[in-house]
Amino acid sequence: MYKPFDTKLFWYSFLVTGGLAAAPELVDEIVAKLPHADGDILIYASDRRDIEGRARTLLDVILDGVMEVKARDHLKQLMLPSEVTPENIIKTLEKRYNITREQLFEIFEQQGYATEEIADLLKRRHFVDALISSSVHGEEPSKEAISAYYQKDPDYEMATYTVQLASIPTDEMTQAELDELLATGKEVRPVRWQAPETYQDADLHESQEFIRTMAVGSVQLMGEIEGSYDLVKLVNKVDRVAKPLDEALLMQRSMQLRQKLFNEELRKFQKKLLEKAKIIFCRPIYAEQFQQEFAAKFPDTVSS
Repeated sequence: MYKPFDTKLFWYSFLVTGGLAAAPELVDEIVAKLPHADGDILIYASDRRDIEGRARTLLDVILDGVMEVKARDHLKQLMLPSEVTPENIIKTLEKRYNITREQLFEIFEQQGYATEEIADLLKRRHFVDALISSSVHGEEPSKEAISAYYQKDPDYEMATYTVQLASIPTDEMTQAELDELLATGKEVRPVRWQAPETYQDADLHESQEFIRTMAVGSVQLMGEIEGSYDLVKLVNKVDRVAKPLDEALLMQRSMQLRQKLFNEELRKFQKKLLEKAKIIFCRPIYAEQFQQEFAAKFPDTVSS
């Protein structure tokens, strides 16, 4: 994670064996610096892995730093509740990931943090969360807006298919009679159909997908096995239909729409912060990569 700038920063570690210094080994690299009166924030190459080791984009890492700079400027307005302490944050993480305190600290230490840095890291993370909570407010959608949102992507009652199966010895039906049955669904001679069975769309196996396109009353040949014709007849079909927007669905889609609106506002807030931020890149390649990621994340505006 990003760290405050200080003069004790080491870019290289030196391996010493038998009193002789080995060649320098690059252990980390500064990617960018975010100036601030209370101490600059450094973005490290190692920051591009999250706590679980997953890769992050350079833009996402810098955005975290930019939001911390903004949060520092609002510390007086962003007073943390008394119950939000590093100790309580650690307990929350232990429950969320089902790990012990020792395992949690080991994860942080593997990411390059000293034990005394972890509490400060967690507290700064909460300042950023508080900044978002105080600066980004998604609109409360109206019932009309929720209904319109639902109509664009409704939930459906699943389609159902009622079929009958039959297995007819080949010596009991001529090829002409079989062709007539398959072409018209009419039985030249009676077929001993099994009792009807109804299947939901999701229950159909890959080999049964042809049933979806059958017409009601039509017959299909599934195969000819051991001297028998295996037949299927579609007795009834109920197409999928949109579920009515009842109270349960209304609440569900209300939450989804609120989250969507919040994410849109958050995206605008993040974009504005990045556009106004002073970012000093240590190498041109990092500036170019940031510009590319910015253009991909915010295609409506290309940062200059």
